[in-house]
Amino acid sequence: MSRNRAKISLCLMAAAVALALAASPAFTEQKKAQPAKAQAVKAAPVVALPPNAVADGDLVRLKNITINKKTREIRIAVKTAIDRGILEYLLVGEKGKAYESAFKTVDALPSELHFALILIGCEALPFDNFMRLLETAKGRDELKKNFPQTLLTLEIAQKGKPVPLSTVVRDREGKKDPLIWVHTGGRFLGETPYRADQELSFIGVWPDVSAVINLFSGRQNPYRGNFGFEMNTRAKGLKKDLDYEIVIRRYSK
Repeated sequence: MSRNRAKISLCLMAAAVALALAASPAFTEQKKAQPAKAQAVKAAPVVALPPNAVADGDLVRLKNITINKKTREIRIAVKTAIDRGILEYLLVGEKGKAYESAFKTVDALPSELHFALILIGCEALPFDNFMRLLETAKGRDELKKNFPQTLLTLEIAQKGKPVPLSTVVRDREGKKDPLIWVHTGGRFLGETPYRADQELSFIGVWPDVSAVINLFSGRQNPYRGNFGFEMNTRAKGLKKDLDYEIVIRRYSK
């Protein structure tokens, strides 16, 4: 990663942390408990947008990522990364693990997606908690009941119109349950930069601690049988570098 990109990544993460702090219940209660004069001095922090962001009313653009703060919707410009093969990711950066991802995006960072998720009011579920729920018999129910603020829905669009994900991705296990996606954060490791930016992992369909978003799924290891997901080679016209958008929204029942 270039030095300028690393600086932008750190700015994004600092802004994201400040936004999360301002929105947290503990911070809100602390403000309520302060006397009026103290509140005037210690108002909620004003968080500047990252230097590469362009604001236009309710829209905030971070290169290939567009956030609508009013509708709480995120759109990412992407291209198909491969035309066949087993999938571990729905989305990675072009220079990431594109050989096992349905889509790739150019000139964007996972930290920008993380920032976008905070702007639409989403919170991150620690990856360890995510894995615990994934390995629990009623984990899906517990996730929906206790952590709704971490949940997302995803769809893909082409030329502005929604299209079924199955036109690109095939579920090898043929499951019909609606897909639930979880903001798992992406994780820092020691003093290193944001791990998701180093790996360029945006959205995983097989659990990945470095991904910003992970699919909550009981599907088995795709490399140990006819499990998981693969590119839908049965789809007419599927090839590399087709233009799509990934549309991300807060989950609702």
